[in-house]
Amino acid sequence: KFFASLGFSYHYVIWPGVTILLLLVIILLTVMISRIRESRRSRGTYRPALNENGQSSRVEFSMILKPPPEERLI
Repeated sequence: KFFASLGFSYHYVIWPGVTILLLLVIILLTVMISRIRESRRSRGTYRPALNENGQSSRVEFSMILKPPPEERLI
């Protein structure tokens, strides 16, 4: 009651605390998203070892391409 008699309200403590907490969460999320983007940019997703080992589902090019017609002398 002492603070209430001075006109002090708990709103002077709660709302700045909530505001600071929200700002910290926003800053933390921004930093995390930027780090994730940076790591994806530097590492990438291309893995040639999977293709070299034959672990990927791909069709052999020799089966797709037809051999050229036999060359003959005129």
